[in-house]
This record gives sequence, C-alpha cells and structure tokens, in this order.
Amino acid sequence: MKPSRLTAIILICAAMVCLWALAGCGSRADMLTECSGTWQNDKGDETVEIQLVGDSKRIVVNGDAYTAIVERIDKGSYLAVVKVEKTGGPTAEWSLQQRWNDNGSSFSLLFFHDGHQEVLTAKS
Repeated sequence: MKPSRLTAIILICAAMVCLWALAGCGSRADMLTECSGTWQNDKGDETVEIQLVGDSKRIVVNGDAYTAIVERIDKGSYLAVVKVEKTGGPTAEWSLQQRWNDNGSSFSLLFFHDGHQEVLTAKS
C-alpha cells in the first residue's frame, strides 16, 4: 500500500471509532429528560411524577411534592442520585436507575427512596 492510502485508511478508522464512541455516550440532560414524566409502581397503587429538567426540579409521590436537586449521574449504570427536601424534615437521598429492556427500546425505573425500592413504568 502507498503511504497516502494507508494514512487515509487510518484516518477513516479513527473517525469511525470516534463517531461510535460519541453515539454510545448520552448526555446527563438526556437521562434526566428520559426519566422525567409520570410513572406508576408495579402494583398500580402509586403515581410518581418526576421533573428533573428546567428550573423547577421536583418529584411528586402520591401528591406529596419534594424539591429535587440532582447530585450526580452515573451514565455507566444509568443511575441518577437526587437530594430531596422533605417538608419539616431533613433532606434525603433518593435514586433513580434506568433498567432497559433487551433490545434497548424502552426502560423501567428502579426508584430507591426512604429504604424502599420500587419498579416504576411509564404511565399511559
């Protein structure tokens, strides 16, 4: 092979690797947007509204609203940790973890709060 052709092949391969890496890395905002919405627990007796984008971040559990502050995002494990302010009490750390289906087309949320773990699905 000529040196110029080899250089072109190397550059094309490097560009493909970079594009592949960028496609696989979602941003923090994407995960927060995906988690925001109305969810229902697996028993169907609890509704959770999550709003983690914009200025007014909050989580509403069965009508009780909590101001939320996003503490950290772990993209590798699809985990968002939020600090919530409870009325008349201390702050608490809650977490939301996306659990994707086998083909990556949808997910449920594992919701860890107050010593409990619940599976949430998007409410239709």
